[in-house]
Amino acid sequence: MEEEQLTADGLVQASQSWEHDPVPPAFELFRARMRDAHDLTHVLTGYGRDPLGEICLLAFMYAHTRNRGAALIVLMSLKGMPRAARRAVFEAWRNGRKACWLQDQDFEALLPRPLDEIRRALNIAEPGRYRAVAS
Repeated sequence: MEEEQLTADGLVQASQSWEHDPVPPAFELFRARMRDAHDLTHVLTGYGRDPLGEICLLAFMYAHTRNRGAALIVLMSLKGMPRAARRAVFEAWRNGRKACWLQDQDFEALLPRPLDEIRRALNIAEPGRYRAVAS
């Protein structure tokens, strides 16, 4: 959060363009949680907000959600990538397959715990290939 200069208020402001779309009250909490969970998964997985980090996160999350739209974005992105970046994306997908299911985690209870401890508990592997390419 510090490295990327993110704040909770900034995240809320960034999503306000679609938050004003009318939805039933029962969906408000879900929508806010999904917005915040995306950024938390960046932190948990170690994938940055750069283009490769976003694609790696999509590949990681595809292993959980089987969202075909995410898979399509990942596959279309692979075409122009250097080999090392493609390897980072495939590593992200493999890491996602091994990780615990993230969608039902109690993120509020996890926040006070050290990040390394949370990653071990959720079986989230180090994004070594991504870090090698991104640095």
